[in-house]
Amino acid sequence: MTDSYMGIFVPADISSRILNFIDGKLEFPIISEHELMATFYLFGKDYGISNSDLLTAVDLAKRTVSQLDREIKAFTETASRMSTESVREVYNRRVLQLHAEGSSQSHEMPHKISRDPTILSACYVQHIAYYKQKYFFELFPQLNKEQIPLDLQTRLFRRMVLVGYSHQIANKNHN
Repeated sequence: MTDSYMGIFVPADISSRILNFIDGKLEFPIISEHELMATFYLFGKDYGISNSDLLTAVDLAKRTVSQLDREIKAFTETASRMSTESVREVYNRRVLQLHAEGSSQSHEMPHKISRDPTILSACYVQHIAYYKQKYFFELFPQLNKEQIPLDLQTRLFRRMVLVGYSHQIANKNHN
């Protein structure tokens, strides 16, 4: 399934924080310990999900959660060694990859960088691990027209949404 989309919607200013972090204007962590962090994955973004693709989309959602779980566990084990420099280096490597792909005009690049799924996923995983927060994911199956406000039906009808939240501090000793 190639028409998926990922984003972080809480905190609302995550795009500017990521760009400021990459530019050296912010230090890691860019999200405070008590801020909620929420991410979403939209499956079937362009055309919706047909009944024949439903199992594939569900499997992709499950694999996405499993991958994030593994990454969070791996980062939790090394959270004390996470530094501003090492995290910024990861983001900058991805920025270089985006520039090398060259599919965007230079004025579009900040927008592309701040919404890049690889950078957003890393941001989510790193902050959950750094603060040793608990988190959960919820998969909402194909949405029917009756479940969706009229003005959002063209965007969400027959789409699946996976939502993830940080919701509780597991251990306040993160340093």
